[in-house]
Amino acid sequence: MLSSPETFANGHLAALDKQVGLSPDQKTKARAVFLQEGKDLFAVFGDASLSDAQKQARIQQLHVATQSQVWNLLTHEQRKQMSESPAPPRPVT
Repeated sequence: MLSSPETFANGHLAALDKQVGLSPDQKTKARAVFLQEGKDLFAVFGDASLSDAQKQARIQQLHVATQSQVWNLLTHEQRKQMSESPAPPRPVT
């Protein structure tokens, strides 16, 4: 389980920065994207009206949307780096 949306965002930002070397502006924007994903994940986990299958589907949707938003923040060179090297494991938060 996630400890907090902030911890989630910081962990994902650190992993991405280590992988592609983000600029200060990219860090600010990417952290906002990861923070929103963390908040959305907390909401999904706390929604008792959703079945486990519905939660999994919503979590997958959130991950895909976040990946797309982050991808759009990256330069061509950073995208190339991500495509050439395997993604680091997502931090356990």
